[in-house]
Amino acid sequence: MGYVTIAAQAMLATVFAWAGLGKVLRRGAYPRFLAELRAMRLVRPGAVPVVGALAVTAELTVAVLLLAPPLARSGFVLAGLTLAALTWAVGVTLRRGTAARCRCFGTAGRELGHRHVVRNGVLLAVAVVGAVPAGPSGAAFAGTVVGLCAGALAAVLVIRLDDVVDLFAT
Repeated sequence: MGYVTIAAQAMLATVFAWAGLGKVLRRGAYPRFLAELRAMRLVRPGAVPVVGALAVTAELTVAVLLLAPPLARSGFVLAGLTLAALTWAVGVTLRRGTAARCRCFGTAGRELGHRHVVRNGVLLAVAVVGAVPAGPSGAAFAGTVVGLCAGALAAVLVIRLDDVVDLFAT
């Protein structure tokens, strides 16, 4: 397993775990997430609870799969499929001009914008890179630690993207 794959695993596992757990562990986060799904008008109102549950289940499943090395490739594939669906959903919402907030990580979130499409596109690219078979395994301990730290740092930047953008906004 290459160091890039290790970093990709750490990044995506952290992002997906934070997203799923943020929705189910933060008080009131899951109902607010469902309200934003309704606001996006992508599915019939009666289907929103099912779609919401599937989204959170997929997020948590991706995190678990990526943390289990024999299942990591499946985790990358599921991450890619989930991210493709999420990117499509944000894109359609923006194209329609529908006002909805990003409740991706169970926090207050900002109004959905193009930065969320770009963020999801970058994560999708990471999932694709991670799914590509790497060379022979046998990563050195130091390289593995660097890969894990790099992935975790990248995840924090993704999770706090709205804050980072606001910090540098003019």
